[in-house]
Amino acid sequence: MFSQTEIIVLNYTKYSESSIIVHALTKKHGRQSIIVYGIGGKRKNKLGFFQPLNLLETQLYFKPNTSLQKIKEFKLVTPLFNIPNEIGKSSLALFISEILYRSIKEEFADERLFDFVKTSILILEETTLGLPYFHVAFMVKLAKQLGFMSDEPILSGYYDYKENFSTDLKPTHEYFLNKEDQNLLISLLEKPYSELQNFSLTSHQRDNLLESVVKLFELHLLNINSLRSYLVLKEVFSD
Repeated sequence: MFSQTEIIVLNYTKYSESSIIVHALTKKHGRQSIIVYGIGGKRKNKLGFFQPLNLLETQLYFKPNTSLQKIKEFKLVTPLFNIPNEIGKSSLALFISEILYRSIKEEFADERLFDFVKTSILILEETTLGLPYFHVAFMVKLAKQLGFMSDEPILSGYYDYKENFSTDLKPTHEYFLNKEDQNLLISLLEKPYSELQNFSLTSHQRDNLLESVVKLFELHLLNINSLRSYLVLKEVFSD
């Protein structure tokens, strides 16, 4: 059957000399792999449509319960100019696309999740402030969407993510945060992206928060453990 749906490109892999497989988050069908024919030769310029985080309107030949969908038509919903051309934003885009690729596997519609990701991309395209905090804020907001980020401020000394409770006793494993860092993450969760510029942390503090959130994803998502693109962000946004 034909299905008209928006998609967010995560990445693509080469399938043949003239075709690629696009890994995407779709509005109507969740995470999907989509084969695109005719990308080669005179149509090599079409590869630009499938860069990370591009927003496309597509018509798919959609077959439920199959691992590979086919695309009939595609066009840009909103062209992105700043994200691919600014080093900070392009690095953030690669990181966000990798996080989404590794953390979302469900092949069913979640329009709330799709709209959150789409809105985040459009804000990243336009914003000029608070970029060093954007990836951490995105991750905690995504973790909340996926159901494993607590939004309750804590009074005890530590928050144990493995057991999901606050405690004054330092956990013996690595999946915990001290009270200050946990409450900073909650603040990043609750604040809109437009207020990220009001945060004032050193690069060391930001790196600690980022590594803590990466550990949170590792704890809940087994396929996240090879995440490496965040190391590039630590260099890009170092003080």
